[in-house]
Amino acid sequence: MYQYTGDWDEESVAHYIRIEKILLFGDFLCGIEPPVLSFDVDKSIYEPIVERESCEQTSIKKPTPCHANDSESLTHNDEGSETDSQTDGKSAATALRVEEEGFEDNEGGEEICALRRRRALLWSQLTEARRLEAWRQQAVRLAAAGGPRGIEIEVRPIYILPDTNCYIDWLEGVARLTQASSNYTVLVPIIVFNELDFLASQDRAFAFNSIEVTFAQYLTNHTSTTSDNGGGGGRANLIQERAKAAIAFLEREFNHRNPRLRALTAKGSMLETIAYRNEVNGGKQPGQINDDVILTCCRRFCKEVLAQMPSDGNIVSTPESKNQPMRLTREVVLLTSDRNLRLKALSLNIPARPLRPFVEWSCLRPVSVPT
Repeated sequence: MYQYTGDWDEESVAHYIRIEKILLFGDFLCGIEPPVLSFDVDKSIYEPIVERESCEQTSIKKPTPCHANDSESLTHNDEGSETDSQTDGKSAATALRVEEEGFEDNEGGEEICALRRRRALLWSQLTEARRLEAWRQQAVRLAAAGGPRGIEIEVRPIYILPDTNCYIDWLEGVARLTQASSNYTVLVPIIVFNELDFLASQDRAFAFNSIEVTFAQYLTNHTSTTSDNGGGGGRANLIQERAKAAIAFLEREFNHRNPRLRALTAKGSMLETIAYRNEVNGGKQPGQINDDVILTCCRRFCKEVLAQMPSDGNIVSTPESKNQPMRLTREVVLLTSDRNLRLKALSLNIPARPLRPFVEWSCLRPVSVPT
């Protein structure tokens, strides 16, 4: 399974493979929702972001399991982690289940069931408020002890920026965000157009090169009729088909002047047309890669913090709120399945989520993409 070249003894190779697996597992724990670890890019270390439950939180939990619909809340702490309230919503619903023990779900009629659902929602909100208050107190203690200042991010999504892999993996999900009933504006950076154009190009070789290897890992929605038995070539054809479909969808929507769709230059200018797709050096500064350009586009919508945030993303403290967590509001959300890109975004205090969980949370009706 593993092939290594060079003069290595078996024990060294075994240790190297173990380290590889540990690093892979670390990346996995950073990418799950909610994350267990965060990766410090500067120090190149993994740090835990899961705190032990406080006595206040434990006191409302009961041993009987229960599953309920959970409200989602994106919260970001001082290590650049993102947390949702799904686990706490379940614990609140568990307490309710104990109170209702012995009653059937349909007992009491629809009115009683509606009251129970309302009570479950209120319990969930109360649990979330307690969790946030406990986190704020912990953040103040940590800052007072000389640690980093806490950061709390309130996400009010208005602008949605899907990465290129979103168009390859699930174009229908992007289409749901651009429908007329949506409250979001989907931003399409010019560099994303350029990547899709390359992947859809007829002139490129069908060799399974590095960029196709990158996008192949996101092919989770196997709806294409193209056979994938050809190994790398089959997947290259599948990627090309989906890139063509994405380009056709975007061109059609821009031609129809879809108000929920805007092109975005590397300098942050929004365009209503994609007639001009070329930028100098692809919009990249010296030393930048495509991911850096996408992050720069997102940072254009964090204006309230740019004045006091250095390029490394660290917040400058003010004397009157030295230890209190800084509360930030974000109106842009980066959608990507790339864990490394999400970690980079979170280190810059930019909300980042995978496409599918965000679309499901939005509760927008499914739409079909014409072929």
